[in-house]
Amino acid sequence: MHYYFRLQLLRASRRLADFGLPLPVAVGLGLAGWVLGAVYLYGRFTAAPWILLALTVATLWPLSAGARFDRLERLFSRRDVRLIRHTEQLTGGSVSLLVLLGYGSWLAAGVLLALLSLLAEFRRGGSGTFVLPTPFRRSPYESAVGLRRYGWVLPLLYFVAWQGVSADNVNLLRFTGVGCGLLVMSFYADTPPPELLRMYRSAARGYLWGKIRTAGYAYTLFALPIWVALGVVWPDGWVLHLLVIGLGLLYITGMIVVQYAGYPRQPDFLRSVAHVAGMCFPPLLLILLVGWYREARGRLKAILT
Repeated sequence: MHYYFRLQLLRASRRLADFGLPLPVAVGLGLAGWVLGAVYLYGRFTAAPWILLALTVATLWPLSAGARFDRLERLFSRRDVRLIRHTEQLTGGSVSLLVLLGYGSWLAAGVLLALLSLLAEFRRGGSGTFVLPTPFRRSPYESAVGLRRYGWVLPLLYFVAWQGVSADNVNLLRFTGVGCGLLVMSFYADTPPPELLRMYRSAARGYLWGKIRTAGYAYTLFALPIWVALGVVWPDGWVLHLLVIGLGLLYITGMIVVQYAGYPRQPDFLRSVAHVAGMCFPPLLLILLVGWYREARGRLKAILT
């Protein structure tokens, strides 16, 4: 069984090397970022333990895919599969558990531990023929597929938003609105292969703007109940509400454009850092988008025409 984890470590090292980042540095940055994010949540929101719990479960949810279970069961005994799954879930959630215990959030820590154990036994997906209908077309496919995969996150965001309404907490409502934007951004985390792009009969500009329009529609649809609630709780701040909505659309546009700026390869480390810096300083992101958009059009033009 230990060979499985060695293989996963080797695969992660190679992917990060292609990304331009050594594995130890990536692990250190990931752990530091997660802890600092948790500290920020505790400093801003009374529901921080439950927000951290939801983020942890959402991050580890893909590990419960049925295809992963099938591969593991072809290689290992049932006992080893269970041991691997529990090890993955507990290792992935260990930092959040330590943070919750450190802040004295015993109930949330207990609930998270129980959920991690359930996720280790849960198999997502199956051989059924039912397909969840979505308000999105098949082309582009990211929003439809993303909603079917991660649509369960929306009820969690709406629950947190309801807590914000009950407590008259404007910042908590803003956080859930931003969470809808991050959810849509996750739909575009994977770069499609060039073979898939050749099926589109459109120019590079039309291809990019088609994806941006669909992503914007998804963001508006998901976040609309939250922005309505925000307008009810704080009706005098409608200008700021519109600015935050605009920032969400800007972030999603940046995610799509940077994805294709170096296509067909995944965004490299420098572009990713620049994208994060632009999200922290939106005027910088606007400047970066001009150059990335030109690069993306050039990359796509060679494939679509």
